[in-house]
Amino acid sequence: MVTGNKLCSRPKGNFFYSSVHYSKCTLLKMGENYMNSFFKNALKTSIASLVTSIILYVVIIGFFLLSVVTASAFGTVIKVTVPVLTLVTILGFIYSFFIKGKQKIPFLTLHFVSLFAISFGIYLTVSFQGCAP
Repeated sequence: MVTGNKLCSRPKGNFFYSSVHYSKCTLLKMGENYMNSFFKNALKTSIASLVTSIILYVVIIGFFLLSVVTASAFGTVIKVTVPVLTLVTILGFIYSFFIKGKQKIPFLTLHFVSLFAISFGIYLTVSFQGCAP
């Protein structure tokens, strides 16, 4: 997206169109600034990744514990959440290296444990795939 003077400058002519166009460009610039500041702050990104991982783990465990859910619904949930969980955890693990101070070690450890749990779960799934009736 181009945010130069030509695209987001206030056009001449119709007042309603120009004010809507100008406000849309202002919101786009605010969104860009927020995302840039969010991804530049490694601690915020790592915390968001950890919270998202915990929520996805709760969803997986909750669907597993519900006796009402069929096997196909649980399989669908797993097919959707595990790739997202893996990507979010890897993103948080990478961003944990850029945290400064004493907070780096707990975040690295938590993300590593999460990656280990995902890897171990995938290993168990693959190894016991032929054992299921």
